[in-house]
Amino acid sequence: MIFLGLGVLLAFLPCSLPLIPILSSILVQRHRGYRAGIIAGVFVLGMALVYALMGLAVAGLGYNFQRWLQSPLFIGLFAVMFVVFALNLFGAFQFSLPQGLLQRLDQWQQRQKGGTLLGSFIIGIISALIVGPCMSAPLAGALLFVAQLPDPWMGSSYLFVLGVGVGLPLLIACVFGAQYLPKPGVWMDRLKFTFGFVMLLLAVYFLRPLLPSVWYLLLMASLFLAMSVYVLVKMRPYATQRFSQVLLILLSLGTVFFAGSYALQAWSQLNTAQASELLTWQKVRNETELKQTLAEVQGQAVLIDVYADWCVACQPIEKEVIPRADVQAGLANVALIKFDLTEYEPSQDVVLKEWQILGPPTMIFLNAQHQEQREIRLTGTFSAAQLIARLPQQGTAP
Repeated sequence: MIFLGLGVLLAFLPCSLPLIPILSSILVQRHRGYRAGIIAGVFVLGMALVYALMGLAVAGLGYNFQRWLQSPLFIGLFAVMFVVFALNLFGAFQFSLPQGLLQRLDQWQQRQKGGTLLGSFIIGIISALIVGPCMSAPLAGALLFVAQLPDPWMGSSYLFVLGVGVGLPLLIACVFGAQYLPKPGVWMDRLKFTFGFVMLLLAVYFLRPLLPSVWYLLLMASLFLAMSVYVLVKMRPYATQRFSQVLLILLSLGTVFFAGSYALQAWSQLNTAQASELLTWQKVRNETELKQTLAEVQGQAVLIDVYADWCVACQPIEKEVIPRADVQAGLANVALIKFDLTEYEPSQDVVLKEWQILGPPTMIFLNAQHQEQREIRLTGTFSAAQLIARLPQQGTAP
């Protein structure tokens, strides 16, 4: 649903919304009603297929893509890239395909027959390529997200849904008429500016491993607060209908909520007691070392932390969750093993497959008999409270 909604929002960018009435007239020259809907649906399918293939290509990098992020240079480059995307959305400059390529695509599109299924499908593919650079900033954010998913087909499906969202307003225009869609205007530039704030948020997110946790939280809180003020001040005059007013209020409240949440987390970080001495984790890097270490701690409950230096989501756990005094106290009677995936070894794949580990960060809890308590496994980011709540269950068979 999130990607579908993002796709619908992308359809209302200044470079895409004015094309909807034009495309709808081309597609349904001789048809109305459900037949027009079928033709428009095939167009949307062609457009969504382009996004799906992009998602599949990027998600196929998956694990290798994450490994690139271990370098501060790559982290910095991604952050700079999103700042550039933000400047693009703020109107500092524009992205576009080379003029010659645009003319060739436009000529090819004009030769297609919009009223046929095949013609509509081809026009959908070409339209995705033409409008793509206009959406490059938010689309890049979506692609970077799916590149970190463990399943390439899942990433492809997310981008397919995004493509369907982009084509949804066109489908409505073809079936019901363009009069049911919002009219182009200044509000579209305001929406584009809002996406600019999202790009800045992504820039800070990618910088997270390089920033002190408090600075990261304060930056996120500041950006969400600025986004909320912008939405209220700049977009409010264009919310003339009840639905748009409610939507604007919900968006403002949502951004204020996130700003407050990050600010409270920053305050909590400043006032949370950290352990003076941290417990030692036994680091293993492959299947053999893991089995040897488990054999050395027979009869003890075990916590296995699946970790990597390049894992962005691992950093707050290592810097903010594990050093807490209350977490360290809970871990005192548990054998601690850190399965480090920073440097790739082929036997790591065997462990990941055998234990059904999607990737870091993952916390695996074993009882004293070294049976995994799968129902309390932690995957992805989690809080100190979630970790502490699982620790008393150590030592008992599931």
